[in-house]
Amino acid sequence: MLAAFAGIGLSMNGCGTSNAGIPVVLRVAKTVGIEEIVNAEDYDELQSKIQSVIREFRDYDSSIRIKLALYDNENFVHQISNQTWAGFGPDIIITDSNTTHALHEKGLIDTVELTTPQREGTPDHLFQLVTNRQGKLLGRPVAQYIQVACYNKEKIKNPPKTKQEFGNDIHKDTTFGMSLNLKDIFWTTELYGAEQPMASAMRGTAPDAKSKKKITDWLHWLEHMSYQQNVRFMNSQQSLRSSFLEGNLDWITCWSSSLPELRRKLKDKLGVSPLPKNINKDKFQSITKLQVWSLGLNSSKAQREKALGLMDFITKPWAQKTYVMENRNSFPVNKNAAKIVASKIVGGEQALAQFELRNGSDELRRSFTNSVVFRDPARYKVITTALQRTIYDIKTPEETTDLIIETMMEEKS
Repeated sequence: MLAAFAGIGLSMNGCGTSNAGIPVVLRVAKTVGIEEIVNAEDYDELQSKIQSVIREFRDYDSSIRIKLALYDNENFVHQISNQTWAGFGPDIIITDSNTTHALHEKGLIDTVELTTPQREGTPDHLFQLVTNRQGKLLGRPVAQYIQVACYNKEKIKNPPKTKQEFGNDIHKDTTFGMSLNLKDIFWTTELYGAEQPMASAMRGTAPDAKSKKKITDWLHWLEHMSYQQNVRFMNSQQSLRSSFLEGNLDWITCWSSSLPELRRKLKDKLGVSPLPKNINKDKFQSITKLQVWSLGLNSSKAQREKALGLMDFITKPWAQKTYVMENRNSFPVNKNAAKIVASKIVGGEQALAQFELRNGSDELRRSFTNSVVFRDPARYKVITTALQRTIYDIKTPEETTDLIIETMMEEKS
């Protein structure tokens, strides 16, 4: 994400305004994804990019002064809570959609109201991912990070394209790695259609036996994969990526936000491909997560005005196109920019297809599935823990299926 943030700064170069006057300080808090940092070298490189971002922001509006603070995801909500209730919380918070929902649950961000023109260009299904149960928008989608497969080209000539190919003899000497965090492994639910009964349960409708079986079949597949000698499950994306860089894994799931650092370290050895699909499906459905900009609670009237202007600016088509092309690790939320850059990004053409070929209905339904699963931190933690216990043979797939459905159907207190 830091690389994408640096791109945002570059996109503002040369578009300065003549807003002279008293400087307005904007406090910006940004999370650093665990997929972005492996060691101090990574952090130093990304920190240097941030310094250029601060300079470039001032070209957009000469009266803006940015005070940027970087955080890892662990304890981020608690840290923002302490700052906010002490009266010096951030004016803008840049993080993923999951964390945005967690901040909202704690009452740490204001909702956002957008006019119809401000919504134009961004598909409704992306707004759905940052909309609460009351229909209020929690922030503005700014970038999408696409989940892809990263592999060592010296070890793998033809990466698997379907779930069946994981078990082929051609890959018997290949070591695969996946993270057990729900957001990192949620793509596998689509291999069995398990995401829809999960969303139905969240709406309060108990899945019928056929739909329930989809969840159980998915969990049986994960359990079966865990028994394979050449498949390893790890508890975090950071552990997965570190093991990949050390040469202990040949293929991993990864997010496009980590690609700049992986390319720097592995150079020509790094291969990138779409995630495996169900052999019965014709089209790969790219999995994305959002970078979201939301509003803190401690802003003055002037700070809020500048923050809203900056958020509006960065979603314009040319700004979106420029920062994506600079870094090539994210995908625009603006449809016009997406058309330009789709062929330049792995998974981009599939993501563009989701913009253009489904008339919005499929993607709205699918994004509702993701949002209802991820926007409640308590439920998210229960389901992630249940997945881990299934992989570790503490619970059976049938028991975990019942727990997932029960958890999703619980009324929120």
